[in-house]
This record gives sequence, C-alpha cells and structure tokens, in this order.
Amino acid sequence: MVNDTDTPRFHGLFYALGGGRGHVTRALNLARRFKRATILHSCDGRFGNLPTGIRLIRLNPTEDVNKALEEHTTAHTVLVVDTFPWGIRQELNPSTIACFNPRILVARFVSPGSYARYEEGLEHYTDIWLPTSPDACEWEGLVSGRYIGPQARRIQIERGQQAACVVIGDRSTLPESYRRKLPEETVFIEGPFQRLPYSQRVLSLGAGYNIVHELEALGVEAAFIPQDRRYDNQFVRARRVERCIASSADLEAWLGPMPDAASEAR
Repeated sequence: MVNDTDTPRFHGLFYALGGGRGHVTRALNLARRFKRATILHSCDGRFGNLPTGIRLIRLNPTEDVNKALEEHTTAHTVLVVDTFPWGIRQELNPSTIACFNPRILVARFVSPGSYARYEEGLEHYTDIWLPTSPDACEWEGLVSGRYIGPQARRIQIERGQQAACVVIGDRSTLPESYRRKLPEETVFIEGPFQRLPYSQRVLSLGAGYNIVHELEALGVEAAFIPQDRRYDNQFVRARRVERCIASSADLEAWLGPMPDAASEAR
C-alpha cells in the first residue's frame, strides 16, 4: 500500500485520458504528491503554469497508449490511472499495467454496469484511491479503498457588484421553461473558467464530479441540473448534496424570493 510518506520518493506516470478536463485536474492535484510526475492526457487547451517537476503530454487518440506507457517504465515507478481501470476505450493491457509497481487506480464514481469488466480491472491494481470522503462516497460500499478527499481545483470569487444568479454551462441546454424562472440579472458562464462572479446563487447545468466539489469548497448557495452521461450518474451526486433541480418548479422553489442586494450589504 502506498502511503503519504512514500509518494515524495516516487516518479509517477498518470493516465488521465477521458472525455473532459476533470481527469487532468485530478491528476494535477495528485501529481504534487510525487517527486516528479508525467501526465498523459487527450484534452485540448492549456492548463496554466505547471508546478516544477510536472509535465503534461497530450496523446493523439490514434496513438498506441500501451506503447506510450511502456516507454516511460524506466523513468517512472508508479502508474496512476484515473477512473477507468482498463482505460477510457478498454485499451490498457494487463501486461502493460503490470510493468509498474505500485499501481494506483483513482476510483472516481462510475455508474454500476456502465463500464465493462470494472470489477475485474480492480484486481490489477495494488492500491485503490477514492477521491472523496467517507460520508460523501457515491460507491455505497461497492468499491473499497483509501479515501483521499475531493480532488478538484480551487476557484475564486470575483469582487464587484453582486449578481442575482450565475448559471454555469451551455445555455442552449436550458429549457425555456427554466429560463423564464431566472432573474433578469442572471450571468451566464460557458467554457473553462477560473473565477466566478460574486453572486447570491449559482446554478450549474450539470452535476459532474469537478463542478460539484468546486462549488462545495466555495461554500456558495448552489444547485445542479444533472445531465445524462455514459459512465457517470450525475443524478446520484446532485441528490447527495440535496440540490437536484429536476423541473422548473424545483428551480422556482430553490430561487425563492431573491434578497435585496443592498440590504444584504448592510
């Protein structure tokens, strides 16, 4: 088992391929625990300034991932795979995984039955890290391992005039019946962001792992409209934080009477 006293001695190789930037975010957080780390990913865009000793390598989807991993066995002792024990496309070979020791799976919640051979894949790892806390774990006992706490980035609140509501996500996915419930002064944010406008409430069009933990860490009044995802049950996560918006009536009840910004400032 890998302990916190062990990781500073290791060079870690991270598999963070997936459909979103959340895989890389978790890898960046965890990579700071290692002496050096290389993160293999498939995301577009930049991730800002990297800490010393951490590098990102973007793989083309057509590349041989097993070959890419095996090329790093000399320089890296530990393999850390995010979410999918066999890789996002079931492409990881048992022989490739076995080239590393220790072998760590960061077991973000995956909807049971959505990913083939999940339980079998767990057997190829020496350590299972659960990126959550015991009271917030969505696995409900189906997967056991070491709790390492949420692994999400830290975002900040902008200074300035308070908005009545901020909506995060693609506004085209928001039904018209929902839009009519929002205050006129609602601010919409789409795409990657580092800061949130100062706001009375935040509505997220999605309840993915990262956004839920980011907003929880901020302590803002937040609610979530879950989206259907192949591997992730966002409805489970949104219900856990007791802010699941499943209808326009839910949204109206959550918004309630908006407090006057001037009176709040007093």
